[in-house]
Amino acid sequence: MAEIAFPDGIAPCFVKIFRPETGGLVNEVIGWLLARECRLNVAARAAIVEIPLNRLASRAPAWALNSSAHAVTAIAIEQIPGDPISIIHAGADDDLWDELLTQIAGRRIAAFDEWTSNNDRHAGNLIRDSSRRWWAIDFSELLGSHLWPVMRDFGIVDHQGTQLLARARKRLKDKDLRKFTSAMIGAADHHQASFKACEKAIADAILQAHGPEAANMVVSFLAQRAHRSWLPDRLKLI
Repeated sequence: MAEIAFPDGIAPCFVKIFRPETGGLVNEVIGWLLARECRLNVAARAAIVEIPLNRLASRAPAWALNSSAHAVTAIAIEQIPGDPISIIHAGADDDLWDELLTQIAGRRIAAFDEWTSNNDRHAGNLIRDSSRRWWAIDFSELLGSHLWPVMRDFGIVDHQGTQLLARARKRLKDKDLRKFTSAMIGAADHHQASFKACEKAIADAILQAHGPEAANMVVSFLAQRAHRSWLPDRLKLI
């Protein structure tokens, strides 16, 4: 945690550091930009920050200490008031998952994760606030894995049936599951416009971190899956 100065004030933030050759930081940027446009509840503010290694002291990652760098690049994401499922109800948490699956937020998050191939929506990456609103956090595993830039030919992994959808298929009866997947498709109607609204920012972030080939590949991947016909085809629904 750290206090980060934004143009409109100081806010407590989670600060996440990733090895520069991996896609973790870029994935967080992509996820935050897209999620805001898709009307998911996400942190209001985020920023890319440079942190001098001497400010991290014992918390500096070993790979950074063993490099010639004097600073690390990180993403700072404003803290969300609330607790993840894993803290609200450690252990038998089926009632909380069932609550999420019946709300539009759950369907939007499921559609988003399927679109972006994010298979990391576990109990620690969903927050419920005091008003019982659900928030999505942690986008570092978008595009199949944070390791996609270091895999041969930029290895985006297409996870079919990401975690929230898989849980819906396990927990919901046929009628409720049809309602859930139909609502996912309704949420996906906004994906194409959402992607176009931040496509340039996404491409620029990837270009700067991983080069033009990676930028073209990720933009093409997301654009294809943002099309209105993609998710119905995926779910075998019309």
